[in-house]
Amino acid sequence: MKSRSLRTDRRRVVLLLAILAGCTPVSRSFEVHSAELTCDEANRLVYAAVTDMKMKVTAFTQAQPGRPGFLRASGADRSGDVSIVCDSTGVHIDPRQTSMGDRIFERGMLLSVSGRSGLVLDQGNVTGRIHPISAEEGEASGGEDQGGPASAGVGVEVEPQRGFSTVLDFDADVAAAGVLPIKVTIHNRSNRAYQFSPADLVVRVRGSRATAEPLKAADAAARLSVKAGSEGTQTEIGNVASAKKVIVDKALKGGKLAPGASASGYVYYPVGDYDRAKLTMTDVSTGEAEGFLVEF
Repeated sequence: MKSRSLRTDRRRVVLLLAILAGCTPVSRSFEVHSAELTCDEANRLVYAAVTDMKMKVTAFTQAQPGRPGFLRASGADRSGDVSIVCDSTGVHIDPRQTSMGDRIFERGMLLSVSGRSGLVLDQGNVTGRIHPISAEEGEASGGEDQGGPASAGVGVEVEPQRGFSTVLDFDADVAAAGVLPIKVTIHNRSNRAYQFSPADLVVRVRGSRATAEPLKAADAAARLSVKAGSEGTQTEIGNVASAKKVIVDKALKGGKLAPGASASGYVYYPVGDYDRAKLTMTDVSTGEAEGFLVEF
């Protein structure tokens, strides 16, 4: 009886330890909790982090105040989910590796988010933020250092927004509706005024001489309703009502670009494989056309 009682006690101890182990919370050392970041920054940092790790985004809903965000990604040797919450205390980024391994997904998320944002970490805790150099500051300093024609001419940037990356700027996966937003940014660093129109942007189909026909902003917005079949706040591709408004509001506006001025906006095309774009602008004083070619 004594030996049997001892075995029973041991079983109870083992069972108790197993229960306690199951109740132990997962380590939070890879989470990011910071009042230094905005909600928009958190969404973009998380998306950029999985891109840094060469992973493919398979689901993405961006976070907004009062609405949690979620991203799922997979790669050749790892997969993971990330929850993003924005509230009155700041942003909360919680990565969870869903594949077997040594939590490389969670480590990668933490390192990329902190590195890109300039967050200062002390044993996993955010203690401050070093303001990172913005794209505009980096570009300006580069022009001054080089002192070349780019600092005194016209700079044209053309960047297609593909796949789930469209969620970042449109609050919906507009790519799933067959819309390719192409962001156009023009910096006039010259002493001449230029005239331009969104219709003067020509996009070439890869491997051919054929060009694609752009979509009017209203037509691009209509594709979202056809795909989602709903005007509700949240659909299978995101917030269609919000995205339709953003598509129209962010469309590139043409006109006269004075010396020192900049312009930015989107031109919309059907989803396709394109390899270059050409924007033609007209010198107001001479009437001469100048073409700016950008490879994707």
